[in-house]
Parts: sequence; C-alpha cells; structure tokens
Amino acid sequence: MKTNIKGEEYSQHIPLLFTQADTGIVHSKFDNGLNVRMGEHLLFIGTTKNGKLPFGIHVKQEALQKLLQHVNQFDQVYWIQSTCELQFHEGMIALDIKAASKFNFAIEPVIHRKVMLEHLPALASCFIQHTAETGLNVLVEDYLLHELDGSHAENEVIEKHDALLAAITTNKTEDAIRVLRYFLGRGKGLTPSGDDYIVGILAVHAATSICSEAFIHAIQVLLDERITTDVSREYLFYALQGAFSSTVVHVIHELTKKNTKNNLQARLEALLSVGHSSGADTVFGILVGLLTIRRK
Repeated sequence: MKTNIKGEEYSQHIPLLFTQADTGIVHSKFDNGLNVRMGEHLLFIGTTKNGKLPFGIHVKQEALQKLLQHVNQFDQVYWIQSTCELQFHEGMIALDIKAASKFNFAIEPVIHRKVMLEHLPALASCFIQHTAETGLNVLVEDYLLHELDGSHAENEVIEKHDALLAAITTNKTEDAIRVLRYFLGRGKGLTPSGDDYIVGILAVHAATSICSEAFIHAIQVLLDERITTDVSREYLFYALQGAFSSTVVHVIHELTKKNTKNNLQARLEALLSVGHSSGADTVFGILVGLLTIRRK
C-alpha cells in the first residue's frame, strides 16, 4: 500500500535542482530530518525546528516520523515531475509537494552600514550571555576586548581569528585561501564550526558587500576542493548566492533596522539555539562581519 506524505512548503531553489537531476540517494538521516543527494547537490526534508532552509522541503513532525520509519541511508530516491512527488522504495512512499507553498528568504542590501554597527553592543551582550566560547574555543569576551582595544594577540587562537578578520578584505586570493584552509572543515558535526563562521560573515556581506572579491573567490576554490562536509558545502554554496536559513535572515534584517532591541534579542536567541554550537558559531561570524565594518 502506498504511503503519501504531504510537503508543507519548499525553497524556491528546489525546482531548479530537480531539473538538473531526477534521481538520487538518501545521503544522511537524523532525528530532525534527512538529506537527499540529487546530482551535485543536497536537499533537506524535515521540520522547521532550525528554520526554513534554502535547500529545504519542510513537513510536519508526524509526516516526518512516517518517512523516517521507512527510509534508510543510501535508499534510492526518484523525482516524478508529472505528479510533483519524490518517491522512495520504488514508489511505495511518496512526498507530494504539489500543494506546498514556496518560500524565499533573501537579505536585502543596505545603504548605511552605521545602523548595523549601532547594534554591535546588543549582539555581543546577548551572545556572551548565551555562550562563553565558540565551537573553536575562542573566548568571546576576550576576543571582543582584544579587538576593541586593539591589543596584540596573546595566543594562537586569537591570532587565527585576527587573520580571518583581515582576510575578509584582502585583495590577494592566495592569502585568503591560506586563512580559510584553517577554518573550513574545522570542528565537529554536519556543519563544522569554522564553516558556520563563514556563513555568518557571508550573511553580513549579503547586506553590506564587506568581503573582497579575493575572499569570495577563495571560498569558491576551496569548496571545489571539497575540504569540508557535504552539508556545509551546501550551506556555503547558497550563502555565496545570498541565500540563507530563515533564522539567519531574520537576525540580519533586525540588524538593519533602528529601535529593534527586543526583536533583535528574540531573533538572536532563535539562531543561537540551532544545533549544538552551529547557531552560536554563525552568530560569531556575524559578529566578525560587524567588526570588519567597524575597522573600515
């Protein structure tokens, strides 16, 4: 008997993915959803617990549980254009997105960067109250004090993070590559902490164009080398196009507004709660982006 599962909503990027590949496999599976590889890219099927993803098809918890019960890693997956279904187990399980709504979370460019800088103290305060250090063991308060008073780095960890901040605006691709080799793929989990930093920086870049062409090109070069996880590559692939999860976009939108203290804190707390340290590391990347604006 065929089991039908209803998709509630999907990213506007998904249809293009299906035009490039109509067969795939289950890449990875976990409590909150699963990833399917279609051609060169991944799509996520799951709940909106961590926000709406730029490569996501989102379903309700009950529907997800049905899917997870029957689907295993490396199972074949087929896209059926005529019925708008993703089929598993040779059509015995079908995810129908025909009636699902489409979403797109975009970060709009801002004219005045100063507005974002005005929120730097509030962002830093919320971050420090939530976590003492990042996934790469940098003490947030110490790093901020070091950066704001312009003192010399006293340890290797802060030196590496100083190098990252400098690489964001370098005009030398080879310098950016050297720094990014340290961060990309560094850390645990499906999205290592160093990668989450870069996603946060790229989110600020989407609003303010802070990153140099050399820095952006360096990320693209290293993604082609596949030096990090498949899931991180997917987030970074979309981030380079200005596409992010809804939790990231909401934070950046609040940073571009005046008089948004309460809303900003709520949006930050939502992002900080994502994953074990993924949300916090992304916020740290946003913080680094704001510090880059401050330097300039």
